[in-house]
Amino acid sequence: MAEKSKIFDNIDWITIGIYLSLVIIGWLNIYSSAYVESSEFSFGSRYGKQLLMIGVNLIFLIAVFFLEGHIIPTISYYLFAFLIILLIAVLFFGDVTGGSRSWFKIGAFKLQPAEFTKLAVALAMAKIFGNDNFRFPGDVRNILILGSLIVFPALLIIMQGDTGSALVFSAFIFVLYRQGLP
Repeated sequence: MAEKSKIFDNIDWITIGIYLSLVIIGWLNIYSSAYVESSEFSFGSRYGKQLLMIGVNLIFLIAVFFLEGHIIPTISYYLFAFLIILLIAVLFFGDVTGGSRSWFKIGAFKLQPAEFTKLAVALAMAKIFGNDNFRFPGDVRNILILGSLIVFPALLIIMQGDTGSALVFSAFIFVLYRQGLP
C-alpha cells in the first residue's frame, strides 16, 4: 500500500487538472459543433468517437502511472520497430484520406501510425542518450544512429503523402542540438 501512495504523492495534480480541463473543453467543442437535435448519442458520431478515445487514453494514462520505470526503456526499441513495420504496412494496406495513404481503417475508427511513431522515436532517442557508453557529438556512429532514427520514419511518412506529419520529425534536431550537436 505504501508503494501506491508514493506513486500518487509524486504526481503533479495541477498539470493533470489542466490537462483534463482542456480535454473536457475540447470534447464539449466537438460535441456542440457536431450535435444534431434529432439524433441520439452514438459512438459512431464525431463526439462519440472522441469520447471513446478519451476513455482509452485515460486507461492508458493510468497504466503508465503504474509501470515500473525500467519497463519503458526496455520496450522502446521494440515499440520503434513495431511502428516502423506499421508505417511500411500502411503504404500497402492503408486507407486514403485527404490525398495521403497514412491511415488504417478499423471499423468506424481510423488509426494513423505516424502519430505513435513520434513517441517511439523520442523513447528510442532517450534510451540511446541514457546509455553509459554514449558519446555525443564525438562519435560519428552515434550521430548516424540518431539521424537514422529521425530520418527513416520521416521518409516513410513522406512516402505516404503526409509531409505535415513528417515535418514534425525535424523538431528532433533541436534535441540533438540540446545534447551538443554543433
